Amino acid sequence: MQMEYKPKIDLSLKRIAAFWEKDILDRPPLRIRYPINGTVDHDWPREYASIDEYCEYWMDICRQRAWLADDYIPVCNGAMDANLMPAIMGCSVKYEHEAVLCDHPLKNWDQLETLSNQPLDDRNDTIVWLKSGIEYFSEQAMNKCAVSTALLVGPGDLMAALRSSSQLCLDLIEEPEQVHRLAKICTMAIQEVLELQFAEVPRLEGGYCDPYNFWTPGKSSFVCDDFSSLISSEMYEEFVFPYDCRLAEIMESSWMHIHSSGIRILEHTLKIPNLKAVQICYDGEKGPSSRDLLPWMQKIQKKHCLLLRKFPYEQITSLLPELSPEGLYIDTQCDSRESAERMLADWTSLFA
Repeated sequence: MQMEYKPKIDLSLKRIAAFWEKDILDRPPLRIRYPINGTVDHDWPREYASIDEYCEYWMDICRQRAWLADDYIPVCNGAMDANLMPAIMGCSVKYEHEAVLCDHPLKNWDQLETLSNQPLDDRNDTIVWLKSGIEYFSEQAMNKCAVSTALLVGPGDLMAALRSSSQLCLDLIEEPEQVHRLAKICTMAIQEVLELQFAEVPRLEGGYCDPYNFWTPGKSSFVCDDFSSLISSEMYEEFVFPYDCRLAEIMESSWMHIHSSGIRILEHTLKIPNLKAVQICYDGEKGPSSRDLLPWMQKIQKKHCLLLRKFPYEQITSLLPELSPEGLYIDTQCDSRESAERMLADWTSLFA
């Protein structure tokens, strides 16, 4: 397979495929983030309004990274970050440079019936925007990079967008039956938009890429419910867990994104049927230390694959002797191109 912005795409895909089988090819997959020219001073309102400028923004990132032989999969992300699914469901989303403003339109429970009938086809302007973006990006990316599916968030995050996080926390206590009604509506909507994407986005070697540049085999994406970091594990089990399970059921290689500050929900997350992997996103001082997270990592690796995101490289290498390299995927960062080159050389030597 040839890909202009990833000359060794076949090798990276083989490494990642081995990861999904809880195996290892030559070394665990490593994705390195470092500052890219032009990604700081972007103007989101202008770029979202102009699909060609938005596409060029992503293509430029892929071009600038083409030299690095890590396991980053170059993608054009024709999505709208975490606000895409809220916009589809009727939230008004505004981008003012680096600030994202999202209203919370579900003011009372009488609106649930209308929400359940929200059109998820060409009668929905955001769906039309999404489909046209996928079509344009697919044409521009051919033989250069992949096209990613969009970040659809999970039922908990979508409910929080519709009600607001603070109001939803109150709803869990005061209106539990209505929350379950809302969760069912949100889950069904996410499922429908997932299937739409699987039909529209070009596959990459039988799988799909997501906006975080991860490749999964088959019809797959990840489940993300950051709202769960605000509630107890018991509340997660009652109000969010059943719906995360439904999303995982329709995918072939589903994985769950969890923040280290919300690691308490992991005891329930690992019970999701069909879940193949868990990603821990490191929150630094806002959550447990990497050493305190080690027992959770080891628990994940007993039956699932483990993705570590935003952990400093030095912390990762210090934990390696106590982690299995099989079923391990590292997504870390550094401050320069030169540092990225040194980091990749060091990582390769660790498994030589």
